[in-house]
Order: sequence, then structure tokens, then C-alpha cells
Amino acid sequence: QFFNPNICHVCKKVDKGNFISCDSCGLISYCSEEHKTYHREKHERVCAVIAQLLQEKTQRDTRRFGDWQQWIHSRKEFLKLVEKNIGYTLEPYEKEAILWSKSCYVCHQQAELKTCQRCFSANYCNEHEKAFQIKHRGSNCDDLVLSLNIDIETISNRTSNMSYGFLQFVNENSKFETMLEFCIEFVISRRKNHVDWLAKDYVRSDYLSDPLTIYSGFKRIGSLEIINEPLVIIHILAANSGDTNSLSAWEILLHLIPEIQRLLIVLINPKLEDSFIRPNLCKLCDEKKKDLSFLLYSMLYHDYISSGIFKKPTVIVGFDAKFDKGGTWDKSLKSMQRINCPLVL
Repeated sequence: QFFNPNICHVCKKVDKGNFISCDSCGLISYCSEEHKTYHREKHERVCAVIAQLLQEKTQRDTRRFGDWQQWIHSRKEFLKLVEKNIGYTLEPYEKEAILWSKSCYVCHQQAELKTCQRCFSANYCNEHEKAFQIKHRGSNCDDLVLSLNIDIETISNRTSNMSYGFLQFVNENSKFETMLEFCIEFVISRRKNHVDWLAKDYVRSDYLSDPLTIYSGFKRIGSLEIINEPLVIIHILAANSGDTNSLSAWEILLHLIPEIQRLLIVLINPKLEDSFIRPNLCKLCDEKKKDLSFLLYSMLYHDYISSGIFKKPTVIVGFDAKFDKGGTWDKSLKSMQRINCPLVL
């Protein structure tokens, strides 16, 4: 699921001016009473907490903010308050409903708003209609249209069964500096019947950015030899997902660094389920008897380090890791110092 304040949360139909909002929290929109009732059971617990904490109903909140930083700070503080009072970890879309609730693009007031009828992802109040048109039109609106379409295609499973057949053309001599260059050279230009970017291309580029971040990072500081070994073990902290489509993207390191014979990725996060995954590789990798495998552990990193299943890493990586002050990260960071290997953030 994903959240957008201007589309029906159930069927993803866009709001043409006749939508209804949740009666209590006002954050979620629906195209009909039927869909509001359908979602009520999943929504009612977090809704009750939000409604209790709100000083004023969202649709009547005319407070304005001096800049977007103040607005974002206020939403983050409200999210912390909700999480403190609810007693469980919110779903991603529930966090999005709080952080990205409907507000004026300019002043962030939440009352009496109109919606962009092109991207359905930005709103404005009566006073700031002209300022909105100037700031929002062009690439800003285009990007939000693209983002919404990608979200819809992703939840519709149109981005599943991701193909990485183009990897057969990638090797240690491949030259590219940016993700855009890479996608045009190895994905878009090799497509016979469709040269335009598809939703899959954007999602795939996101998956590829993880292994390519490791590769380009070491290459830029002249330390590629660190991962230029027959066996490379990479620990990923606070890993978000064990999605097979994203994991298969790591095969690219076997092509860019042919010396790697076996690549083992260890994903550690209490929210993951313990599992072992070995995706299929291309014909070239199979012929060279290369191996790519993933170990997923549902635990904190310092607990993993002190366990009997610990495997010493070649490198430790944190993608979008949020190191909170105090708490469990203190223990994990101190444990990492004893391992004596590169840490990439």
C-alpha cells in the first residue's frame, strides 16, 4: 500500500471533487462510503489515537507555517507522539498519512484546499493559487505524475518479475558515471520495441543503486581492491526488504568485478524473517560457477555479531540508516569497531 491524500485509499481512483474523508482523523480519502467502511477495521486503531491527539480537525486547521522546514518538523513531532501513544509500529502508509497529509504547497495550511488536477499530488489554498501555479508547473508536476504512476504500477504487480537479462552486457570494462548513463546504455537503448522509460525501469534503477553505490564508492576513492576478492561478504544494516526482485540486482557486482567468485549478502533487521535466498544467475555466471546468496536475520546487529552464526564481513553497509541517539545503535556501533572493516553509509 501507499498513501496519497487525493486518491481513494482503497481503489486508487483520483479525486474529482466528490471524495469523502475519514470522519475522525480527516487524513485518509475515499471515493465512496463503501470503501470507507471497507478500510475502517484496518484504520480505526491509528485513527482513534490521531483523532485524540489532534488539537483541531485537519479540514478546519488554518494554521500557516513560515517555511516547509517548520511544516516537516511539526509532522515529525506529531508522528512521534502518535507512535508513543499507539504502542505498535505503524505501517509505512500510516506514517505517510501523517507526514504527507494534505496541505497548501505554499503555506501548508490544511483547510479549504484545491488539488492539482494533473498530478493529484499537490494542493493549494485560495490565497496562494497563483504562487502555486508558478512554483508547481513544469518538472515539479511531471515528477509527481511519474511518482504516482510508479506507485500504482508497483502495487498492481506490474513491476514484479523484474528482468536483469541486460547484465550479460555488463563487465569490468563498462564505463558509466551516473545511473542515467547506465540505464540508457544497458537497458533503454537495447530494447527493440519500446524506447521510452517504463515504471519497471525506474524501480529497477532503485534496486541497482545499492550495489552500484558500493562499487562506485570504492572505485572513486581508489580502494576497489577491498572487494576484489574470491569471497566477498557484505553486511547490510537495517535492511528494508528481502524482496527477490531487489536482491537479484546484486548480481551486477559479479559482472563488474569478475574476481568475485562468491558474493554473500547478510541482511540484518528485527523486522525481517529469517531465511536463505539464492536467486538464479545469468548463463555467463553459471558457466563460471559463480554464486550469489542472501542470509536474512531477524535481530539487532550487535546481537548478530555476538551470535554463533556471525560471518566476518568484507564491508558493512547502511543504506538510509537512521542512527538514533542512544538505544540499540550505541551497542551496534561499538560492536562494529571491533570488527575492523570498512563501514559505508
